[in-house]
Amino acid sequence: MAAWRASISKHVRELRFLISASEESSAAARSYIKKNYDELKMLNPKTPFLVRDGWPGKDPYIVATYDWGKEVSKTIGGLDEKGIDALLKGLVEEGKSLPKFTHPPLNGTPDAIVDALPRDAFY
Repeated sequence: MAAWRASISKHVRELRFLISASEESSAAARSYIKKNYDELKMLNPKTPFLVRDGWPGKDPYIVATYDWGKEVSKTIGGLDEKGIDALLKGLVEEGKSLPKFTHPPLNGTPDAIVDALPRDAFY
């Protein structure tokens, strides 16, 4: 197992694979997903790994969504499984250098938080 796989959820918010179910250009991507999806999901249970049907005649690609809504698309047509793995690792590495979204933790129950707001906040 590669250590970077366990860090996907720290650096990427969502991964979308757009591939064809029947086109030859998506064969390696389909094989990669079949072999690796369970491990990736086990290591990153809260990160969405979406597999969507791509456009006919268009090369398969991966879209990585990072914090602050930044998205990066990379074509995976023509790559073998090792190439897809290397590209995915590169997308995770790219996420390490991007700014992260952080928010202060909420203290208390939702009712307590609403009760603490000024009364005119809802009017």
